[in-house]
Amino acid sequence: PELHGIDGTPVETDPSLSLSHGVGSRVTCVDYFALPQTFQVGTVARHWVREDSWPDGLHFAYLVQLDNGRRVFARNDERFIRSSDAAPVYMPKVLAPRTIMKFKIDNVWRKGVLVALNEDWLDSGEAPHIVHFEEGGPTGLGSYRKIWGTDDTIVIDRVDFIENLKKTVAVASNR
Repeated sequence: PELHGIDGTPVETDPSLSLSHGVGSRVTCVDYFALPQTFQVGTVARHWVREDSWPDGLHFAYLVQLDNGRRVFARNDERFIRSSDAAPVYMPKVLAPRTIMKFKIDNVWRKGVLVALNEDWLDSGEAPHIVHFEEGGPTGLGSYRKIWGTDDTIVIDRVDFIENLKKTVAVASNR
């Protein structure tokens, strides 16, 4: 993923300073891709980020994975990064891929099948969920979509989950 800072230039010089937001913390951060630039919800991915192409000794305090899929650098300053009480990114602990779930997209609940989980999403910057949607619908979802969902936007479709579980148990018991 492409990374961007406020003006492409890191400014912090002392990576020994303690930071207010821990890795994994939910924050709002300026999204420099958006015009006008707005605060977007995300998760702190790393502290004291440095790239070889930057001038010696300069860092960005934070690398933030935004829920919209973008990764941005943020300075250690309330003007650019703030605490958030947003729900965490949803990573089911006991569900296997192929679980039927509901995803809230553009304020509409859509049924889809969880095809894959990327548990390394915070480090890799890749979407945590890959979902298969059977119908395109008015939002034009297409067949497969990468989803950056939270506890507020992803739920298990309990009826389908129980029915699929019954089918799986029946097939296993017939072997």
